[in-house]
Amino acid sequence: MTKPTLFNRPHLARSLLAVVLLTVVLLSGNAAAEPFRKVPDSGVLLKVVAASEGVVATAGPGTAAAAFELELLRPYFVTDERSGHYLIAKSQAARSRRGWVEKARVRPWNTREGLDLDATVFLADDRPWLAAWHDRAGLEAYARTGDKDRHGPSYRARLDRSSLPEKLRPYPLLDQGRVETLTGDEKTIYHVLIPAQLDSGKVTTSLSPAEIEEVLAAVSFCIVFDATASMEEYAREMAATITRLLEQIPKEARRVRAGLVLFRDRFDDQPLLIMEPGPLGDAATVLAKNAGKMAGGGDGAEPVLDAALLAITEYPWKRARSSEKRILVLVANEDAKPETVGLAKSVEPGLDAAQVADRLVRKGVTVFALQAGPADGGNLRSTLSTLAVRTGGEHYPYSGDAASYDRGFASHIKGLIHDTVLRSAAEARRVAAAAVTSGERSVVPLHVLDPRLRARLERAGATVIAGGSTLVVEPAWMFERKDLHLKKILIDKRTVEWLVLVFNLLADSALDVTALRHGVRELVQAFLGERIEAGTELQELVEKRLGLHFRTNLLGMSLEGFGAMPATERRLLQKRIETAGTRLSRFLETATPRFERSASIWMPVSILP
Repeated sequence: MTKPTLFNRPHLARSLLAVVLLTVVLLSGNAAAEPFRKVPDSGVLLKVVAASEGVVATAGPGTAAAAFELELLRPYFVTDERSGHYLIAKSQAARSRRGWVEKARVRPWNTREGLDLDATVFLADDRPWLAAWHDRAGLEAYARTGDKDRHGPSYRARLDRSSLPEKLRPYPLLDQGRVETLTGDEKTIYHVLIPAQLDSGKVTTSLSPAEIEEVLAAVSFCIVFDATASMEEYAREMAATITRLLEQIPKEARRVRAGLVLFRDRFDDQPLLIMEPGPLGDAATVLAKNAGKMAGGGDGAEPVLDAALLAITEYPWKRARSSEKRILVLVANEDAKPETVGLAKSVEPGLDAAQVADRLVRKGVTVFALQAGPADGGNLRSTLSTLAVRTGGEHYPYSGDAASYDRGFASHIKGLIHDTVLRSAAEARRVAAAAVTSGERSVVPLHVLDPRLRARLERAGATVIAGGSTLVVEPAWMFERKDLHLKKILIDKRTVEWLVLVFNLLADSALDVTALRHGVRELVQAFLGERIEAGTELQELVEKRLGLHFRTNLLGMSLEGFGAMPATERRLLQKRIETAGTRLSRFLETATPRFERSASIWMPVSILP
């Protein structure tokens, strides 16, 4: 016998508006008392998880009195922030236990979603393995090349109940995207927080925390630019973009140096001009001055591979700090010769793109390659792509629309330099914040460093001291595996009850359209604290304010559009809404015991319409 729900009790249709009005009163009272912080410009509650084992919330910011120890991967709700600390609560209950924690010791998690592991896979004899990459660039490089040696996963662990306890799931989901694979297919990828078993040793260095930040924030660019006649306009545009960009980068993030390698064909007059690393503005000035002098290029295919290799054979990286992040910005047009031709004595002729990329990798250089115009004699795009992908960088191909790409060219340059500099500065601040001064030395816990940052500190004179191991929560990217991952959302009882009521109201064909629209507006105003403006799409509003993402576009209409539908079409839509609401209502009934034990529980995303 079917249990009665909100969707199969006929008498509810007759008193639905009374239920709505009562709910509005209750929701309005709850909303007014809501103590939790929300993500700016959204209604999503701000949540954090512990960054490692042993994180303790205290009775006050910076005090020693312990309030409680944070569990790994458990979300805690932020209610206040002060002096580099969050005040966090264990649940959404009004009397939930609270404590203060340093922002540096937690990681933000601003969605409601998480990736769980399907327990049924553990019944198999062959236990599955988790593969995850430290950053998206590494995963994309693997997807495009399939090269496990160069672009293999950063984390790889066997998934069974002994190596990954159930309490360490689901993984908080930060973001997702799509990536093209070697076969030309597209796959979904997930950005998650996962528990990683890392050495808990430490790095000791004579650098102070401030010096650590300066070392790790330093970025050095080598701009390798095709200086043939067709590139004059792009040279001027790039120089102007860099000049404007310098005004936008925060002063504390301007630890950046740049130099130039301008190249032409081998037999052109002055086939090569190299400017050593200096202030980024100086590089822009030299590029602008040389824009009007660009000439030559009659060979058709340019020595692009030679120019890239000159960035490590002739360009004086050695005059920059050995620990600087090294970025090669390669801008070319027309076509590329398939092999090096010996543009300078230091360049070995006969090397293909993969061989040049290998040499760049060994010198710690990452390539970002831009195709500046539409011409491609057949080899330019593949050359630029190979250099970028194999070094862990990015390739910006020509879009096919000249006007659009000319506008996008400056955007590519601006985004590359701006994002690289700011990301490096943010990483440096994070590591410096974890450094503890001991006498004239600083000690950095090893778990706050990835291998790349650790190597840069070692080049700056750090000494690694091995230790045991600890679980830390690391951001990582992984491929979607439908046979292994179950997508879930963290949801509270009030939200489910509200969704059930909204779906019930929209599905009630006994109500006239005017009453129905009035009821929905009242519910939205009470629960979301936001009026439905004319023409607002209901689903977009709900998803934005609640942080939920429906699987279909079931509510992708305005209330005006809903009322204007032909009666037959509206009844069909209401039937679908009723089915979706019934699924939510049944979940609510079966989850009630769990809601009694916890204010929020994990719900399979498949429950949402």
